[in-house]
This record gives sequence, C-alpha cells and structure tokens, in this order.
Amino acid sequence: MKVCMVVFNSVSHDARVLKEAESVKELGHDVVIIGIQDANNRRPLDTLDNGVIIRRAAWNSAAARPVAWFYLLCTLLVAAGCWGAFLLVDFTARNRWWQSLPSMVPPLGWRQALLAALAVVALVSATRLYRGYSRKARIFRIALKREDDDYLKFEPEFSRYQAKAKTRPPTTVDATPSTATEPRQLGSWFERALPRPLMAGPRALASGAWVRRWKTVWAREARVRELLDSESPRIVHAHDVTSLAVCAEFRRDSGCRLIFDAHEVYDHLAQSEEDLAEVNAKVMRKYADRVDALITINDSIGAYYRSHYRGLPRATIVKNAAPRTDAFEYDGRLHEAARLPREQRILIYQGGYAPKRGLLQLLLAAEYLDTSWALVFMGWGRLEPELRRTADAMCTRVTSLGDRVRFIPKVPHRELPYWTAGATLGAIPYENVGLNHWFCTPNKLWEYPNAGVPIIASPFPELRRIIEPNGIGWFLPDPLTPREIGRAINALTPEMLASARVSCADFIKRDNWSVYRERLQHAYRELS
Repeated sequence: MKVCMVVFNSVSHDARVLKEAESVKELGHDVVIIGIQDANNRRPLDTLDNGVIIRRAAWNSAAARPVAWFYLLCTLLVAAGCWGAFLLVDFTARNRWWQSLPSMVPPLGWRQALLAALAVVALVSATRLYRGYSRKARIFRIALKREDDDYLKFEPEFSRYQAKAKTRPPTTVDATPSTATEPRQLGSWFERALPRPLMAGPRALASGAWVRRWKTVWAREARVRELLDSESPRIVHAHDVTSLAVCAEFRRDSGCRLIFDAHEVYDHLAQSEEDLAEVNAKVMRKYADRVDALITINDSIGAYYRSHYRGLPRATIVKNAAPRTDAFEYDGRLHEAARLPREQRILIYQGGYAPKRGLLQLLLAAEYLDTSWALVFMGWGRLEPELRRTADAMCTRVTSLGDRVRFIPKVPHRELPYWTAGATLGAIPYENVGLNHWFCTPNKLWEYPNAGVPIIASPFPELRRIIEPNGIGWFLPDPLTPREIGRAINALTPEMLASARVSCADFIKRDNWSVYRERLQHAYRELS
C-alpha cells in the first residue's frame, strides 16, 4: 500500500518524520515523504537506505511568478483614481459657492492643465508598475532556468524512480534561487507606484508581508498537491498543521485515509503571532472531521486536543523517543571540533536556534560557570548570528570566556549520539512563554540520555514527568536568569553526574523508539 507523509520542511533533519517513515516501511508499505526544498536541501529526489523515498516540492519560483492581473488591476485603479479626481475638481468648480471665490478658480484652460497633470501621474505610476512586473518576470525566468539545471542534474534518479513507480514526476522548480527573498518586495513597489494620499487603504492591504505570506502558502500547497496527485497514496500522513489543509483536501478528492500528526500545540506556539495562532485553530476546526487518526507527542497535548477540538479522534501517543544506540566508546570528536581539551566538561545545547528557547540566557550564563565547564552550541537557526555576536562581546569583556564558549555546525542525525556522548550535561532551557513550551517533550529529552548524557531542563510538567522519576537530570530556575543557571550547574558534583549517567542508560533501555514504533504501526494496521 502506498503511504505519503507530508511535511513542510526539507526532511533531512526531521528525526520524527524519518523514524516514523522507517517504522511504516517495516510494515511492508511503500513510503514516500513529500517535503519542500529549502536552504538545507534542494535535491528533488532522495532514496534512503531503508527504501523510503523523499520527494521535495520546489515552490520558490511559483511564489515569484508575476501575477499579470494584479498589475493590470493596479494600473486601472491608478487611472480610475486620476479620472475620479478630475471629475471631482470639475464638479466642484462649477458650483456657485466655489465661483464666489474667484482668486481660487484656475485660469482659462485649467481643465486641460489638470488632465495633463493627472495623465502624467497615471503614466508614471503605470511605468513603475510595469517595471515591477518586468523585474518579477526576470526573477521568475532565472528560477525556471535553475529549475531546468536542477532537473537535469538529477534526471537519472528521476528516470529510475519513474520506471519503478510508473508515474511521471511533476515539473520541479529550484527552491533556493539567489533572489529567494524577492517575493517580499511586491508590496514595496506597490506602495511606490500608487499615489499615497489616494491609495493608502489598498497599499496597506497589499503590504509586502501579507502578499509574501499568501503567495508562499499558495505556492507550497500547490506544488505539494501536484506530488500527492502523482503518487496517489492510500494513506496520507500530515505532519504539522501546515500540511493539514492540503492533505485534507486531497483526502476529500481521492477518498484516501488521513492521519494528522500534531507535533505541537499549534494555537499556542511560542514563535508565532496571534493572527497565525488563530489561523492554525481555524484550520484544525475546519478539517477535524476529515482526520481518521490523530497522533501526538505526549498525554498533555493529547488531552488538550481532545478537549478543544471535539471533531478530532482520540490521540495515539507517539513520543519523540530516540532509537536505542548500542554501547560504544567516545572517540573525542566533540572536543576536537570544539577545540577543547579532552578533560574539559561540556554543557551542550543541540538543535535549532529558535526564539524563546532560552538560548541567550544560557549563553550569558557562561560568565557564571566554573572554569571546569565549557558551553557548546551544536545546531543551526536564525538566532545564530545574534548568539555569535553576543558571544564575541562577552569574550571581549571577559577574555577567559574565549576558550569556553564554542559554536559547531549541525551533524547528520545518524551520527548524533557519537557527538553528544562527549558532553557532560545537556541543556533544555526553554522559556515559559506559552502552552506549547509548557507541554513540550523535544527530541533532546531522549537524545541526551541515549548518548549517556544527563539533562538540565526547564521545570515544565512533561519534562518533569520524565526527568524526575527516572533520575536522569535536574531543573533550571523559572524564570530563567543567567546567574541562577550558572548556580544550578555549578552545584552538580562529579558523583551526581556519574549517578545520572547510569540512570540514563537504564532509562533508554525502558523508553526508546521501539516502544512507540509499536503504537504507530498498530495505528496503521487499524487504518489498512
């Protein structure tokens, strides 16, 4: 049976999606993961060692496609506004009360002069709109050329996949052209083209952020839907709320079964604005009755969805547990990459550098750590430049920190335990900024113990429910402050750390991916 998992990222570093795809593949199903191309990976097709296929939908050129009717409508609005202004002035000039003020009445031929002035305004505005259209068309042509180059580069793999699947892959488009951020410019030249006093309302409606969001959502969903149509799966597995709408629409049209995998509390995300939270809630309410099975990451989030979205089925809990790694001897790679002596104790944060994860507070806490500790960030994300700038400023002020704060790149997920094993303590310093963080159970909660590394984490309910009874770590203060973070870590003795390492090994024997793989496979058997 064909199964398509849909996720709106490039898949490469999404441990949960990859683990679930492999587990479903073990049931004998053909599994295709449909993601999107991004800066991390723009390969349109990958075949994993376990036989899972990854297809990445390219969407940037679709988002950059110039919309001719939009520019034509803007031009007509400018012309209509100019003509309306002329008629208003002409009508006003004919009234008696206006004629009683001769000093304000234009001289003979004023109508011709006004028409000429308005014609110039309309012509300049139309010219600017046309230049914007031409610029967007040029960006679109560049993206299409890169699309052809990308397709030719991977054509042999596509040909083999075509022959096996007997399907024709849709046209792909490069996801990372050099002008990938250009869609956000559309609102800006809309603003420059239209007369400010007359068109303030339409300019606000067509602001760059609004247009960029609309075109991005439309382009991604359209490209993903093309791939779904070409694959024709019997079960479609929507990871995250971003993919729920397109998967639910496909279910309606094809009659397949739909699984919704809720990784988070989407109407209380820490990084999202209020309007996005409302949109997420509306999407879940709209499509709840089309969901055949709900999967989520812990009991608290499952209970939340059950109480707030009555149309959703009862959740199957599939936690973000890591596959158990066989015993191995640490080879020193983490210390070597961080340029630290082997005896140096390491406090590590691994994963995405996202807002509201307490990363800045953790970095500032380095000043209060004993010199036996070094702080290593291993990951990626949009906060990296800010974190590096802050670290540079700290090291300039306190020169001894220069040898104890390090940033190293992300590593392939299959190699992660062999890197993490070099750490003495793993940090999960999330901020208490919303329900999603309050109920969080991130991958790191299992990835650290899987490498034999104890945890120091925020004292949130689901984190406490795992860390405390299993003796695998300790808790940070809430709210987070750098001085208190440093004090909590300095209080850990070698004996406490050694005892927690033993507990980590016991914990990961009892609670690893094999436990939740059985739950996932059972949910699939019920739908088959």
